[in-house]
Amino acid sequence: MMSKKTIFFSLSILLILFSCKKIELNRINKVTTDEVSVLNTDVNAKGTIIDISKEGITKYGHCWSTNAIPTINDFKIEFENAVAGKEFTSTISNLSANTTYYVCAYATNANETVYGDINKFTISSFSSVSVVSIQLQIQNETTLSVNGSIGNLGSLIALDYGHCWATHSSPTISDNKTSYGLTSADVNFSSTPSTLNLETTYYVRAYLKLDNNTFIYSNELSILIPDLVVTTDNYSTSGSTATLQGTIVNLGVLPVIDYGQCWSSVTSNPNINDNVLSKGSATATGVYYTNLPGLISGTTYYYRAYARKGTTLKYGIVKSFNY
Repeated sequence: MMSKKTIFFSLSILLILFSCKKIELNRINKVTTDEVSVLNTDVNAKGTIIDISKEGITKYGHCWSTNAIPTINDFKIEFENAVAGKEFTSTISNLSANTTYYVCAYATNANETVYGDINKFTISSFSSVSVVSIQLQIQNETTLSVNGSIGNLGSLIALDYGHCWATHSSPTISDNKTSYGLTSADVNFSSTPSTLNLETTYYVRAYLKLDNNTFIYSNELSILIPDLVVTTDNYSTSGSTATLQGTIVNLGVLPVIDYGQCWSSVTSNPNINDNVLSKGSATATGVYYTNLPGLISGTTYYYRAYARKGTTLKYGIVKSFNY
């Protein structure tokens, strides 16, 4: 016959075994949403796997939405290899500026999905975003080229970016612009403003559109596309020869293929179809001289400087002298 001590001991062992089995059966998947940090344009959500049921966890991470109750059917980040007590961090991206989002941790298996507490956040500071314009250059008489860069977008998705330009300072997208659409990544890009006018100063900035009311503009660059400019200057005579002076003030954009003086003693408005004193092509600005020999006493001579680029002729004013 068993003693009271033996019976008591046996019952204690059974109770312990039964209790352990009951605890095991009651274990459930559980995660917590620990913290959501917004550092300018970077968003990180932390979570912890508190416990794992016997069915296990196949996927876990964070899900988020503009809806107040996000689920894994919205946006999500997935991790594998769940371990009880594991802390994890999700870097959330492709977010819109000035928009409230709701985020929570989750854990899922074939049978169920469990969620942590819901936190909310908004990206409303953009001081880390870099928008830069560089290398504004003249391509031809009507076209410029300019490079730009977008940097440190972090978790943001931008609605549009490009360059804008105008003949006044501080151009905006209400002026002329290029448009390259959505971007969620840092990007280098270029634009070619065209159909521009000579001797006009243009101002150029890169821009980034975050939402319909939020634009970030870059530093401002400016440039003038110069035209070919030539002036008719003074003259001097020595014997029967006149020395005519002219100046190339600006070479312009296209090569100067011919320059000099044209003159006439017949018409008061000489051009290159009359008499020409050519100096050939020009590669620099500055004063130049041409000699007009064989002057006839009692004659009025009309002269003016000229320069030619392509099919375009530029003239100085007409001057005259009596010999």
